[in-house]
Amino acid sequence: MRMPLNEPHFIINTNTRSITVPEEFNKNGIGVIGDQIAETLIFEVDRFFDTTDLNETVIYIEWINAAGESGLSYGIWKTASDEKIIFGWALDDTITAPTNKGDGGKIEFAVRFFTKNIDENTNDLVYSLSTLPQTINVKKTLNFDVLNIDAPVDLSDMLIKRL
Repeated sequence: MRMPLNEPHFIINTNTRSITVPEEFNKNGIGVIGDQIAETLIFEVDRFFDTTDLNETVIYIEWINAAGESGLSYGIWKTASDEKIIFGWALDDTITAPTNKGDGGKIEFAVRFFTKNIDENTNDLVYSLSTLPQTINVKKTLNFDVLNIDAPVDLSDMLIKRL
């Protein structure tokens, strides 16, 4: 897989611990209820913070969906230059789940960079850096269950029949 570098980036400021949401996402949200890996958010952060190389850390995104359920997602497609780290967050249908009323609602999320102790017996955290929480909208959709729909075996046959 290639990282879509032309996507607008969510910028993490390690000094303020804030995440700046690109204007396109503030305006349009991140997708609709039930999207399954249809949207990958791309994050950008300075590679070094104080004396730590964030490229040597594990990246997790902590989230709370519109229904109030929480979870962790692993940062994917991590790539680094001498100055920046770019990584993705693939949104699955658990993250884009609707509110209890079936509305889209908001996702709250924060990013964490951490390193565990090499000694597996202690399992201590050696380093942990977290951002402040940020929110973004998920739009409502009809959200029917696509798993119960039979897809045509051959789309070309279907198209030929319509001609």
